Amino acid sequence: MLVLQAGLASGANADASGLDRWTHQRWPHHSNSCDPARFEGAAHYAKVRLNYGEIASIHLHRTEDGDEVVTSHPYGTAVAAVWQRQRCMSLERLEPFVERLERRQRFKAWLQRRKRLAANPETPGVAPAPPYNTGLLIGWNSSTGQTPGECYNFTTAQPANNVGSLSFSSENAASSVAAQTRISATVSGGFGAFSASASFAYSDQWQSSANSGSVYFNISSVYTLNNTVDPNDPLNTQGENAGDQFATLCGTEYMASVPGGMVATLAVAYGSSLQTAKSDIDAAFSAHFELDSLTAAVDAVRDRSDSESYFDVRLSHSGGGAQAGALLTTSFGATNADGDSYVEECSNGDVDACELFVSNMATGASNAGNAFDALAQEVEAGENLNFFALFASGVAGVDTSTLVTETVESQTDVLAPHQSQLEQYLVLLNEIGTLGNRATHLNGLLADGFNFTDARPDRVP
Repeated sequence: MLVLQAGLASGANADASGLDRWTHQRWPHHSNSCDPARFEGAAHYAKVRLNYGEIASIHLHRTEDGDEVVTSHPYGTAVAAVWQRQRCMSLERLEPFVERLERRQRFKAWLQRRKRLAANPETPGVAPAPPYNTGLLIGWNSSTGQTPGECYNFTTAQPANNVGSLSFSSENAASSVAAQTRISATVSGGFGAFSASASFAYSDQWQSSANSGSVYFNISSVYTLNNTVDPNDPLNTQGENAGDQFATLCGTEYMASVPGGMVATLAVAYGSSLQTAKSDIDAAFSAHFELDSLTAAVDAVRDRSDSESYFDVRLSHSGGGAQAGALLTTSFGATNADGDSYVEECSNGDVDACELFVSNMATGASNAGNAFDALAQEVEAGENLNFFALFASGVAGVDTSTLVTETVESQTDVLAPHQSQLEQYLVLLNEIGTLGNRATHLNGLLADGFNFTDARPDRVP
């Protein structure tokens, strides 16, 4: 409560400092967008969504049209899905704002540890109960993959086997942002004709054609997290109260060994009004894998008068903590002394701006990775590990350990509680499909000049 009041107090007088006021939300789809007019003259503005004072996600928008160009989930997509408030601010205020929130959260964590020790003093000759780690959604269901509840009392060994690279590269990159973390592979299974796929929430923005294409550059820092659930006391309060939703909320197994860490992807959509110009762009991107191939691609077509080309650059980030998210976001939105965005000027054909954008992103990636690695290398018993985004199906281009699960008693099938609704859905879906097929058939008959009177002479008066 104290933290929330402090945040409200600091926001009340924020107009002069570039911070917008709090906007209250219950769910993301009820969003009250920030007013871009407040940031007139700036290339971008930042939007931070919070859940009980903790950062859920960071977003960067172009001021000109409000379009979102950076999406950062510092604590993974599961945390980002639920938020209460959002705060809009100039990009210059993002890092100081995040740093203040992080200091508050560290103080709260220290205070909670002190309270826990005071409530459970050590008894001479008796080994103290191990302080459990929190913040990782390690539940697993064989039908639907990773589950949304934090139901288990577990401890995590020191993260090990760090793999990945902090230099943006398109080598071994996936063909979409979703596929980079193999999101679409984490959810499968079904009920009859009903099936679920996390790819629904991660549709790609780019469409390839003869005159357009896309390329993806990635950085990652991934560790192996080895988790142990207490066999004598496996379930916390949430797990004990899950009831017949246990398999859905908690899973029938837990991930004893799972890759976790930070991944960021720069997606570049490009195209041209002329096929030969698009081929020049393809060749520049194919020449080498580093991000400076963006500079070469822009340079390849900037002087062509026979065609018009475009480049659209966006960043997606997951895991690593709020500081990593802020560093990547501010690097992406960096500007020159006149307030012109390097990435926007690069997209408009300025090769010098491309070089500066590439340099800024290289620095931002290195700093973000170092910020995350500093957290990862100081894991303590009882610590909240939510800065690790879990990649249960691995990361494209990164050699991670094989997923291992250990059985936890199952109480119900994951879709059984929803059988009636799913059956109704399937009936409705079938009826809609049938109606669509009939309408298509009828349209074809009319287009062919079909005579209904000739077809049904018995109906003619």
